[in-house]
Parts: sequence; structure tokens; C-alpha cells
Amino acid sequence: MTYFRSKQWKLKFLNYTNKHLKVFGNDYIGCSNEKEENQFIEQFNSVNLFELKIDTLFKVIFGNSENKDVAKSLIKAVLPVEEEIENLEFKSTEIYSNSNFSPNQRKVIVDIYAEDEKQGKYYIIEMQIHEVPNLLARAELSTSRIFDNLYTKNESQFNKKIYSINFLYYDMFPNDEDYYHHIFPHEYNKKNICIPFKDTVIIELKKFNEKFHVSEINEKLLNNEKQRRIEERKLWFAFLSKINVFYHKPSINPNKYLTIEREIKIKKKNDSQNQENVDKNQNENDEMKKVAVYIKNDISDELLRLLIKVGPIRKALELCVNLKDVDKYVSDVEDHTGLLSLLDEKNKELEENKKELEENKKELEEKIKELEENKKEREEDKKRIEEKEKELEENKKEREEDKKRIEEKEKEIKEIK
Repeated sequence: MTYFRSKQWKLKFLNYTNKHLKVFGNDYIGCSNEKEENQFIEQFNSVNLFELKIDTLFKVIFGNSENKDVAKSLIKAVLPVEEEIENLEFKSTEIYSNSNFSPNQRKVIVDIYAEDEKQGKYYIIEMQIHEVPNLLARAELSTSRIFDNLYTKNESQFNKKIYSINFLYYDMFPNDEDYYHHIFPHEYNKKNICIPFKDTVIIELKKFNEKFHVSEINEKLLNNEKQRRIEERKLWFAFLSKINVFYHKPSINPNKYLTIEREIKIKKKNDSQNQENVDKNQNENDEMKKVAVYIKNDISDELLRLLIKVGPIRKALELCVNLKDVDKYVSDVEDHTGLLSLLDEKNKELEENKKELEENKKELEEKIKELEENKKEREEDKKRIEEKEKELEENKKEREEDKKRIEEKEKEIKEIK
């Protein structure tokens, strides 16, 4: 067994020797026989699998020069089938304008930025678990910034291509059944004149996850070099969508979830200016915050057998299952996804919902009390009416008796006469 450390993110991963991971040229290849598949599945089911949509893990797997074959496979799965990638080089994820730099310039930071210099193609890859406002505007800003840096005054023609690839685990287009959207600026007429150098691709993984079934994969096509691209696309999307993180303890089958929990020390915002002069452990204003995430793996054995037939996906799986230092992982989750602020927002939302429910309950109780009082008043009115009716009946009876006595008296008088 060998180890390597990523300098950029300082995460440890366990990598297998060539006895376990087969290499063909510079590319990993998938499991070649049933025995090897069973061994991999047994190992896979015996360990915890982490959520690779979280920024840190996503960047280490797909934005690391050690894993170019994995990134190339993912990008090829997203792009049209005629697109190819020769050589991928990763660049800084902070993109500034070379021609118009100013301190007030809006900073563009992406998850992964890579180029295929030989073919003149540039790729921005973003993974978003939570809804991002103005995502299309962000994609336009990042691609335009790259275009501005590449298109110099000495160029008579611009033959490069810039892709913005966005994986979302939320529904950006809820009224559209499709989960794959290839967007490019074009003239709205039959000529279909388009801007040839900027494309935006959006994949709604949540929508894919809800519709996908493993039976959709044609295993025979995975053995066909020319026709396997579409099937690999589905497998990549399944791999990215079947492991999910939850921020509150699930009520159904909680034992099926991997729980990562720890206490961390967080600083109040008003202490940030004096931070350099204050020891974290000595700061009385620090607060302890309990952080927990729950990760569920919905990759079935049937799906796993298909995933590991694609070498780069198998390599990505190996990297995921062998992530070391859980505490460090949780720390990176906090740093890179704003988990604490997200939890605070969720808790605040729950508190507001709870308060609203209590107010509704109080309002309902007052309404019930009012109805009960009205009911009591109606019963009292009914009782008074019944008493009045009874009194009237008695009066009627008395009048009838009086009438009867008068008639008898009149009869007596008549007889005397």
C-alpha cells in the first residue's frame, strides 16, 4: 500500500498497488472478471463512503494532477460525443482579468479550471449542492473573464472554446423534465447563428437521481469503444447523485447513514479584527459548536458492478472509500461549504417555523375558546327559550282552565234561570 498527500488540500488518501488497481498506459481500467468484481464489492461494502459533492473532496478527486484520467473521463461524459480531450492541465481556480485588473474587480473563484492547450479548449467545472442565485450570470462572468484573457489584439481569429460545466443537486428548471441542459448564445431564427466559443452545460443531478434506474444501462455498449460514451455519462451522473449528505438526523433508518460529528470552536464576528493577536484557546468570546452531517450511500451492488467497469469511475471510488482523517474531513467541510452558517440558517428556519406553529396553535386555541363561549351562550339562550316556552305553556294551560271555569259558571247561571 502506498500513500500520497495532496499539497493543495492536505488530505490523505490510501491508494492501492498495481496488484489491485490495473493500469493501461496512463489510464485505469475497470474490473476484468467476476472474482475481481466481488472482491471490490466486498471491500466497498465494508467501509464508509464520503459525499464527493462536497467541495474539498470534489476538488481532490477531479482537480488533482494525480487524477487527470478521472477528470478527463468526467468531462468527456458531459460534452457532446464528438468532443475529445488530448491533454488536461489544471490552472489556478482564481481567475483575474489580465487586461483590466483593479483592486475593485469582482473576484472569480471556481471549483476546477483546466485547459487542453493543444486543442485550445478550456473547462470550468463547478459542483453546487445548495441553490446558487444567478448561476447563469456567474457562468457568463467566469467564461467571459477567460475569453478576455485569451483574446489578444494580435489575434485575427479566435479558435478556442470555453466550457462552463455545472453540476447541481437542486432543480434549477423545475418545470423542465430534462436534467441535462447544453446552453449556448445563438440568434433566434432558422439560421441558428451562434457564438462558437462559449458553452454552458448544466446537469441537475437531483432530477437525474429521481428518474434513473440501473436497468437503463446497456452493459453491452460499455464494451464498445465508440458507443460507450452515453452509458458512461449515465454512470458518472449516477455515481455523483447516489451519495448524499443530510444536515439533520434522518427519522427513517438512521443506522443506514454515516454520521460525522464533532465539537469545534468558532469565533464571533466582532473579534475578527483582533484575531492575529489573540490565541484561539485563550479567547473567552469563542463558542463551542456541535457539527454533525449524515451521509447516505444508495449505490446498490448491481449499480456498483457497472460503475467499476469504467476505469476512471473505479479509481474515483477507490479514492472516496479510502479517505483518511475523518476529523480533518469535517473541518474541510466547514471551511469549504459553509456548513456552520448553513446549519445556523436551517436552525433559524426551524425556529421560525416552530414560532409560527406556536402562534397558529395559540390562535387556534383562542378560536376554539371563542367557539366554546359562543356555544355556551347559545345553550343558555336555548335554555331561556325553553323556559319561556314552558312559561307560555303554563300560561296557556291556566287560561284554558280559567275558560273552562267560566263556561261552567255560565252553565250554572243558565240552569238557575
